[in-house]
Amino acid sequence: MNFGNTLQKEGFNAQLSVDLDRFIVVSGAAATAEFNGIINPAPPVDPSMPLGNDWRELSTLEVLQEEIPAGLESQDKLKQVIPQVGDAPDSSDTTAPPAIWKVVRREDNPADFIVRLWVVKVTDKDAA
Repeated sequence: MNFGNTLQKEGFNAQLSVDLDRFIVVSGAAATAEFNGIINPAPPVDPSMPLGNDWRELSTLEVLQEEIPAGLESQDKLKQVIPQVGDAPDSSDTTAPPAIWKVVRREDNPADFIVRLWVVKVTDKDAA
């Protein structure tokens, strides 16, 4: 790993120490595996704008290569163990159900120290 990548990895680890989210795989070959990552939320979309097949409209989950569970693939579901601040209607309410995310795409570049997962949040309507 060159010096630039080493600095980027140190920066990512610093961001992990602040923005860490814990996930557990709930479906697929990697079920029950736990790992840490950083959710990058999708940007807000104008409701009047027609949506297409655009990866920029999805949230991404970035995970260190050494942390990614073996067998984690597209269409697997992840449960967010540590809820993000403000997810619950009352931030002091710890009884809110954890968020469920579905992996829709995986980018695993061997030259990069992170694996990017494109994810969508599964709502109660989707789960039924």
